[in-house]
Amino acid sequence: HARSALHIAATRGDDAMCALLLRNGANFDALDALGATPLHACVAAGHVRSAKVLVDAGADADTRPLRGAARDSSARELAASVGGEMHEMMQRAKAARARDAARVVRARQAELRSEIWARASELREVFESTNQPGVPVAEVVPEVGTPVGG
Repeated sequence: HARSALHIAATRGDDAMCALLLRNGANFDALDALGATPLHACVAAGHVRSAKVLVDAGADADTRPLRGAARDSSARELAASVGGEMHEMMQRAKAARARDAARVVRARQAELRSEIWARASELREVFESTNQPGVPVAEVVPEVGTPVGG
């Protein structure tokens, strides 16, 4: 079975080596000959700290191996079947990722609102400079006068 150094470190539960390999560019979602990731390896072996190192680095807990005995189970599902600390860690990591994703989406929405409002202001200025005097832009283009989300 062709396995990466990260697969081997994860299987052995060597969280320090996992962290070192990741800092030096190891692919946390690399697939071995069975299509399993290093996260599958450490979850299957019950190494919670190594699994946390991989999850914190961004390893995908929902990837399913392509072949082999575990081909129908993601690392998250394997952790659920093991239960205990491994499952709790995976659940906390999932919740943290969801919060991070929501923060990113909210920040991007705010950026887009700002960009749209700035563009609407530019369009208003262009319109007003070319429009007949006394005709408000909001009468011609009502959505320009409405804040995004308002």
